[in-house]
Order: sequence, then C-alpha cells, then structure tokens
Amino acid sequence: MHRPSILNSVSPLAVRAQLRRILTSEAFDRSRRMQRFLEFIVEEALAGRAAQLCEYAVGIAVFDRGPDFDPALEPIVRNDARRLRLKLFEYYREADAEVCIEIPKGGYVPVFRQMRPREQPVPSIRSSCRIAVLPFDVLSSEEDTGAHGRALCMSLTAGLTNLDGLEAVAHGFLLDQPFREAIGQMNVTHVIQGSWMKSRLHCRVIINLIGVEKGTQLWARAYDFEMEDVLTAQSEIVRNVRREVSAYLGLKRQGPATLALAA
Repeated sequence: MHRPSILNSVSPLAVRAQLRRILTSEAFDRSRRMQRFLEFIVEEALAGRAAQLCEYAVGIAVFDRGPDFDPALEPIVRNDARRLRLKLFEYYREADAEVCIEIPKGGYVPVFRQMRPREQPVPSIRSSCRIAVLPFDVLSSEEDTGAHGRALCMSLTAGLTNLDGLEAVAHGFLLDQPFREAIGQMNVTHVIQGSWMKSRLHCRVIINLIGVEKGTQLWARAYDFEMEDVLTAQSEIVRNVRREVSAYLGLKRQGPATLALAA
C-alpha cells in the first residue's frame, strides 16, 4: 500500500507518466546520473520503500558505491541531490505539467502532487510597446504652419501618455539627436509620423502609425479642416488617433478622457 503522504491522491500511473516526460526533457536528457537518481527514488517510493531511501541506499544504487560507502566522508549524494532539485525547478518553470515531483530538502523521499492547470499569462504590453511622435513634415512656407505642427505633435504625445500599456517618449527627447538613432536607443516599437499641409485657409493633416521593427505602415488617416477651426480640429485629431492606436494595439484607457492641448 502506498503512503498517502507521498502520493497525495495522485495515481502511480500519472506519476510514472510524468517521470517519463521529465527524464526525456531537455533539462535531463544529457545527464544520465540525474536520470538514474530521480528514477530510483521515484520507483522506490511508489514500491512502498520510501522509509529505506537514505543517503547510503542512494549511493549504492545510483552512484555504484560499495558496501563500505561512508556518506559522512563522501558527500556525493548530498551534492547531486541539490543539483537534482535545481533541475526539477528548471523543468517545472518551463513545463506545463499535470503532476509535480518534489524532493523536500533534508531527505531523498519524493513527494507527488497534482498541479492545477497553468494560467496563461496575459501579455505585458507595457514592457513591449513604446511609441514616439516624430516631428511633422511641414509642407507649407507659411510661418504659422510649423508652430501648429509642433503643437499637434505635443498634443498627440500627451494624449498617448495616459494609455494603460503604452509608454510614450517625451517629444523633447527626439529633437536633440537624429530620429533613427533616438528610436534605437529608446527601444521604440511604434512611431506616429505625419505631415501638415496648408493652402490659404485650408489644412490637411496626414497621420501614420508605423511599426519600427519592419518599417510597416499599420494605419493612416487624413484630416481636412479650415484654419479658423484649428484648435477644434487638433482636439478631434488627437481623440481619433488615440482611439485608433488603442484599438490597433489592444490598449486600455487609463484616467480621464480629457486631453491636454498644446497651444
């Protein structure tokens, strides 16, 4: 009869199936001694001989020591037990296993327990998405066009800042060095690139969302408005870009929806 404190309601069949998976895993397939060590103590425990699993017994069966083996003089079993626990830790850190085989410190008797299904981790967008709003291309010779382009860039940066899951690079940091160099140093994954065109009182702004890794244009939109409505148009553009970027990157809005406008 198997000891319930060892099996913890896990069937021997399930334990042996898990043992086979461990022994053929990458962490164990090149370490024959670790395989022998683990297989021996598991099978001895399943056979009801857990009480006999001592340092001396392991040394004789696994390490081919003779009857005169003295664990006090040769700590090979203790040293390899530490290695075995580490390898099991590495295995379970990566594996989606149904049964956990543990070797509590201070002994060599394995304990088996049923594992809960591993919860799938939610991808951390915050650590992988960084966006920069590049200075706009101003396609007009009129003096005020450049100022309006800079104001829209700053408003877009402010609007993208309070999105949960996205880090926005401060606009001023992009002005002191070449853009490609700055993007690489700051680990930027996406950029907003745009242009501002003006013909008399009519304006057109084109906004592009670009994936940096492959240089792929992911989304683009053109906005037409009259110069007398520039502040209203700027606010509407920021709201629209914020909404489109959030949807495309799967982000959540954080904080109030009110956007700070740069005048």
